[in-house]
Amino acid sequence: MITIDGGTGVIMNNGVEVASEKMVDEWRTNANKEYSSGVSTIDEYWERNDQNFALIGKSMTESSGIFSFPITGIYLVRAQINFYSNGGARAYQGCLLEATYDNSTYVSIGGNYASVGDTNYYTGSAAYCVFDVTDTSTHKVRLRTNLPGTATVQGSSGYQRTAIHFTRLGST
Repeated sequence: MITIDGGTGVIMNNGVEVASEKMVDEWRTNANKEYSSGVSTIDEYWERNDQNFALIGKSMTESSGIFSFPITGIYLVRAQINFYSNGGARAYQGCLLEATYDNSTYVSIGGNYASVGDTNYYTGSAAYCVFDVTDTSTHKVRLRTNLPGTATVQGSSGYQRTAIHFTRLGST
């Protein structure tokens, strides 16, 4: 039986939500930046994808590498980092997704690593997670690197090299 919740307006079919608000947004870095060893937030050169992409629904906002959600809900968050190893072999190059639930303390919610065997090589690493945003003022995400030495994070204004993608899957 199809019903509409009188308080929220959510359309249900036998108790299962069937028509949640849709939202898809993509961002990327548009320039290269060298990062040194350790964990660093990718906090510069972000832009919304404007090539072969159209925003669906409300948009994410970004400030210094921190992404804020426009509405509550369950989100699929996918990220990728393209590295150029200009300082020799690297045992690991990490793509880390971190989230805050209190607008202060960040925790890991997804991550992956790649390695490169020599200098002047490209490699990529991707991570994804499902994130339940119950409060848009406190629930945010950021993308970070983890490196044993210097590497350049590759950006492009023409396609997704280092990028983050958000899809709202349904209501929380």
